[in-house]
Amino acid sequence: MKQVVFWAFAGFFLSGQTVLAQLPDSLPATLTLNRFLKDVASFHPAAVNARILPDQAAAVLTSARGAFDPKLYADWEQKSFDGKNYFTVGSSGLKMQTPYALALKSEFNIARGQFLNPENKLPSEGQAVVGVSLPLLNGLLIDSERAGLQQARLGLLSGEVQQRVQMNDLLFRAGLAYVDWAIAFNQVGIFRQAVDIARQRLDIMVESFRQGDKPAVDTLETFIQWQNRLFDLNESALELANTAQTLETFFWTPGQTPQGRGVASEKQPELMPDSSDALPPALDAFLTGLTDRHPELRQLQLDLQTLAVDRRLAAEQFKPRLDVSYHFLAAGTDFLSPVNGGGGAFLRDLLTENYKWGLNFSFPLLLRKEQGKIQQVKLKQQMTSNKLEQKKAELEAKIGNYFNELQTTARQVALYEQIAQNYSRLLQAEQIKFNMGESSVFLLNTREQKLIEAETKLVKLRGLYQKNYLALSWAAGQLPNRVQ
Repeated sequence: MKQVVFWAFAGFFLSGQTVLAQLPDSLPATLTLNRFLKDVASFHPAAVNARILPDQAAAVLTSARGAFDPKLYADWEQKSFDGKNYFTVGSSGLKMQTPYALALKSEFNIARGQFLNPENKLPSEGQAVVGVSLPLLNGLLIDSERAGLQQARLGLLSGEVQQRVQMNDLLFRAGLAYVDWAIAFNQVGIFRQAVDIARQRLDIMVESFRQGDKPAVDTLETFIQWQNRLFDLNESALELANTAQTLETFFWTPGQTPQGRGVASEKQPELMPDSSDALPPALDAFLTGLTDRHPELRQLQLDLQTLAVDRRLAAEQFKPRLDVSYHFLAAGTDFLSPVNGGGGAFLRDLLTENYKWGLNFSFPLLLRKEQGKIQQVKLKQQMTSNKLEQKKAELEAKIGNYFNELQTTARQVALYEQIAQNYSRLLQAEQIKFNMGESSVFLLNTREQKLIEAETKLVKLRGLYQKNYLALSWAAGQLPNRVQ
């Protein structure tokens, strides 16, 4: 009968070893958290897209500067009917709007024909025109083009801030995935060791049973314990496979293609921090200068600066529109020679005889459009300012909460390290008593189960400490600093 029981246990025992063979025995290369985050920041598509944002803002700035580019133009019109040249008129020139409200213009006009409008009549050789135009009230200090240029410059800063916002979120997600993988990896190690110990104990117990030193019930209990350890190992191996697969979504090549499945199995995480490493930094390190440092708060500040430009432009519309223009005229292209062969000084002729000037005035009487526009801008400023204060308060509270959790977790890690050590001492003492015949398999398994539970909980606590530190850095907007 003893032989039947023995071979039954042996059959179950050997069949279970196929599960263990699926786990690698050799340790792969170590992947540190900082190295992983740097790779994510370098190659992940979301990181690449984040780096494009400043380039997009630079393109918008280039487009805004285009409002002040010199422009060539030409107009030509001719009419001929019944063999008669009614008129041929044309103009071509160069004009440029400067960033200082002044507009420059250089033009050449021709006008010929039998039926020209008298006011369009020009010298036979054509006429060159050089002049300027300037808004004296509305548009002197700011206009839509200059407002667009100022906002595009702010957009360049906004692109950099948005890059940090997206990088901060991406690195936080990647860091959490890494810690989950590290927890699962360490738990697999704990359960593998437990399975090995249970298997060795089963070998010894089976041999003692064969020699008649131990009853069959002890062998059965040891065998069940080995099965439980194997069950725990299989569950932890499944968790490791799932977390590794999640982690692999952050592995990308420089060509922005996924590295493929199985890449995480070629690596192992760095050692998780113990109580000597779990030293929380000072809270002031995360709160000092938060408004100027946190990318989301910086974005709201830039939004306020953009709205300030809108408000200046809206306030400018309350001024009357009064534009003046002055152009020097020449016979042909010669501004130096007197017109019609007359004498006189060149400057006097230009200023008192050969010129064209104009004045344009307009002013809306009710100003309802202008009042509505500036009221909209004021309300947007108020809303954005409220958002800034609210976001700042939320971030300060969130940072404080994560800091408290980090401090508590650090103390819990130190405490549970002692608990795990004490459980280890209890197991060692129980093993000595068992070897002396003063204990039972049940008590030995109970002590071992408590130690395994303590070790797995300690791994989770160490992982929680890492997660809290990542969350604290994320809430403070500091995660991008880790990859610079």
